[in-house]
Amino acid sequence: MNRKRNEIFWRMKRQTDPKRYRKKLAEIKYYLMKYRHRKDLIPYTIAIVKGYMNYFAVNDNKRRISMFLKEVKRILFKALNRRSQKKSFNWERYSEVLKFYDFPEVSILVNLFFDSKSYSMK
Repeated sequence: MNRKRNEIFWRMKRQTDPKRYRKKLAEIKYYLMKYRHRKDLIPYTIAIVKGYMNYFAVNDNKRRISMFLKEVKRILFKALNRRSQKKSFNWERYSEVLKFYDFPEVSILVNLFFDSKSYSMK
């Protein structure tokens, strides 16, 4: 309750289901390891991450989103470095490549706050 304006706010706390989280990471890992030779691997991964964030980036889910991005970056790094016997990237160079491709950062896209005026509370 916001006592200064005498209004009641409520919100829904959401967090990604652990099964969905692990399943999506497993799908991404399978795809990246299988098709690591493709030239459009980074743009494809960015599209997957943006889609995931469009669906799951709501308030109270920032921690799970940041964990997801960290794991996807780690899996992509591993996939890119396994393309040959010589290491393609170190972490600094890999970070520069991700900045070049504009890899998404952790952000909350939707806030699920509702005020009492929108919903009658009788």
